[in-house]
Amino acid sequence: MIFCNKCSNICHLNDNMELKKLQYVCVECSFKEDITNYCILQKKYNIQKENLSLNHMINFKDPTFPTNTNMKCYNCNNTNIKYIRNNNLSIQHFCVDCNILL
Repeated sequence: MIFCNKCSNICHLNDNMELKKLQYVCVECSFKEDITNYCILQKKYNIQKENLSLNHMINFKDPTFPTNTNMKCYNCNNTNIKYIRNNNLSIQHFCVDCNILL
């Protein structure tokens, strides 16, 4: 937000078509200021690549998760193994009965 230098009110964005410029204009005192930085809105996303299966262990109890019956758990020898794709490169397997990552 840009505030007026004279009255400290919020300046609004205005396009001056005659001068072909963007300006901040105060509604109260008609103060005008040309925009020097044409970036009006900038969004920054903080995307962290996390291990989905470690953060969402409870989701493996969900029956809609895919099950791999060809694998056996090395801890309990059960075949109730769920898996999830973390990203395009890795798949994590999880034994539902003994709650360990394989």
